[in-house]
Amino acid sequence: MSKLRIVLVAVLMGVFLVACGGGDDADDSAEESPTVIVSPTAGTPVAEGAVAESPTAATPAAGEAVTETPPPVIPPDTITTDDTRTPSHTPGPTEPPPPTHTPTATFTPTQTPTFTATPCALRTDWTLYIVRDGDTLSNLARRTNTTIDALVGGNCLAGPGPLIPGQDFYVPEFPASAGPVLDEAALDTPLVMLLDGDLWAWSANSADLTQITQSGYASRPLLAPDGSHIAYRQWASITLDAIASGQDLRGLYPSDIRLWALDSGAIVTIAAQPDGARFMSEDVDNAVIRSAPAWSPDGTQLVWAELVLPAYNLHQVQLVVYDLDSEETTVIMPQLDLTPSGFGQVALPALAWDTNGIAVLDTVDGTVWIFASDGERVFVHTHQGPVRVMVWAADVAGAQGALALLDATGTWTLLDPVAGTMLPVLEPLALTGAEDAAVVRIEGVDGERLVWSVAGEIVDFTGEPDALALEPGGESIAWVTGSEDGVVVWQDGDQVIIPNTAAPGDQPGGLAWGAGTWRVPDTTAAPGDECPLPPRLAVDAQGIVLPAFELPLAESAGAADPDAETLPPGQVFDVVDGPECVDGALWWEVSADETGGWLAANQARAYTVQPYAPAVCEEPPLFVVGQTGRAAIGPPLPLRIDPDPTSALTGQLPGGTVFSVQDGPACVDGVDWWQITAGGQFGWVAESGYRLQAFQCPASLPPRLMPGAPAVVIAEEEIAFFLGRPNGGDLPAIPPGSLVSVLSGPQCGSDGYLWWEVQYDDLPGWVIESTEDGYLLELLQG
Repeated sequence: MSKLRIVLVAVLMGVFLVACGGGDDADDSAEESPTVIVSPTAGTPVAEGAVAESPTAATPAAGEAVTETPPPVIPPDTITTDDTRTPSHTPGPTEPPPPTHTPTATFTPTQTPTFTATPCALRTDWTLYIVRDGDTLSNLARRTNTTIDALVGGNCLAGPGPLIPGQDFYVPEFPASAGPVLDEAALDTPLVMLLDGDLWAWSANSADLTQITQSGYASRPLLAPDGSHIAYRQWASITLDAIASGQDLRGLYPSDIRLWALDSGAIVTIAAQPDGARFMSEDVDNAVIRSAPAWSPDGTQLVWAELVLPAYNLHQVQLVVYDLDSEETTVIMPQLDLTPSGFGQVALPALAWDTNGIAVLDTVDGTVWIFASDGERVFVHTHQGPVRVMVWAADVAGAQGALALLDATGTWTLLDPVAGTMLPVLEPLALTGAEDAAVVRIEGVDGERLVWSVAGEIVDFTGEPDALALEPGGESIAWVTGSEDGVVVWQDGDQVIIPNTAAPGDQPGGLAWGAGTWRVPDTTAAPGDECPLPPRLAVDAQGIVLPAFELPLAESAGAADPDAETLPPGQVFDVVDGPECVDGALWWEVSADETGGWLAANQARAYTVQPYAPAVCEEPPLFVVGQTGRAAIGPPLPLRIDPDPTSALTGQLPGGTVFSVQDGPACVDGVDWWQITAGGQFGWVAESGYRLQAFQCPASLPPRLMPGAPAVVIAEEEIAFFLGRPNGGDLPAIPPGSLVSVLSGPQCGSDGYLWWEVQYDDLPGWVIESTEDGYLLELLQG
């Protein structure tokens, strides 16, 4: 027998012994030195007997940092078996090389193992690169215009995983740097961007992209005013677990707040989930949903809003402040009175912090509160319609303190929390850098898009302010393009696209670079004959006075009358004649509420009025009188005496409650109102926000039970009681006349019956309320 055949037999016998257990010595050695097994999916070495780290690993506790294990490297030209073990024999210098075919040997009655030669050739024709801190397979693939799989194969890695700083690594040639030359201040401060759900840092000096986070579920970066930290929101591990389990997630999700120190690179979690956190599991939710944070003016504190589960209730949205020095979290406002969004869900507020207070914007109805840092309310303003942009701004002289709001009409409004006044902004606000040169403006609103200009030229950027950033010196600007090009850097009129910042179907998110300042421009305008704005009104149409304006009526265009009547904000009027241009203002003759005259439709470059079209209610109506409806799951709905949002309350309609329609619809300001009854409650409820739903179950009569109320069995015979509807297992039947507590429901089953969860004799289960022949239960009276 040749030496090669002897070696093969010996190896195969070793495989056979290992497959059979290997004896007691093998067990003892395994305890002392765990075998490393390469995961076929992750490619990361895991000690045998240990649990491999899940891609949705647990969120670190507050202050905890996480380290990663580098991937294993398979040496080139390695012969492997199908059980991942390699022959230990190496042919001597005088031995002939092994045959190129696959050698096999047969043992009876054992199964035949197969040896397969799988050579791996390093891509030495690529560029040899030394791995640096922060390098990952993902960012190297992005920077070299290749794929992760190509890098794994070209470097003979067992699979994707973290890289080791200092290791040799072959990559395709790096593209030539396309980055602009920036001033010295920008070289030390990276441009941080959100790409593919992770934070990346771009260096203006090297034009390198470095991946900072690797979760895939981070949110937009927020730079501290002193440039020391980046704060961001991160989906919690229980959210990722729910996604991995196939849950259909909608709305708001549990999230954490994290801090990235730019000097050290350390990332810590400053607001984690509570102990025993649960979300979308079989048990009651125990989690915290958080808004995006906002920095204090001095960069020593953060503020965010929290929605504490399980009680999905508006009154559990609280305002929280975190102190970076003490590492303590304080609830400064335990209850924020927010407006529910569509489908009864809560829309967490937008936040902005200035020396004059913390601004909290209800993104649904436009209400703005300004709180002191201790939670004391300083100012409140209800805007007419949704607010697109909210920023703290300084005036021309540099004094801080005005909160600027941009609404859907393109009108800016200034709130002065100290004086308690509201003023219009007559020119677009400007975002400036350290040199106080106005380089960026929001020129207006075009439908759903914002219109931006840089150095007086309209640019290909239509996003929100958080998707644009100034470099620390204020001379360069970065923004996310409206196309699929990714992130562009502007300097001195030139625009350069940062390579590899766009992925198909996934545009970059927020940007953070330097600390810019929003400034109110000088609105002083000399009188003149030229009108700067085009007309917006039309004769024989209607208009409305915009918020923040009270307009005097004159006898003729341009006339001044100190005793003239005025039209208040929100006043609707009919347009009779016009326009006439006098001293830079467009004048229209109008009539409203038995008064009339001429009014100025603009002040300098700010409109004071806009066209008005009465709101129209949807056709056909959602209900008909006598129909059954249901309130969507969520916060309770107010019931009012009249179909008017200002009328007195008669009660509340809890989410999930089934009701009967008594009257309606009454169309008020484009919203249908319905008069309903539910469990002894009676009143008018608004249809807006998808909070009301038609409810029908074909095999049942209209529902009469209510969650939380007692009911009695009125059937002549005992009724079936199930562990789960409709066939989740039988429970003891419920006799006639028995009392039950209604826990939840109703739900229309696939059988067409209306099911309620009830408790009987300390047992929870499900029952049918009615059949086509009559009711089986009814609410207990008295």
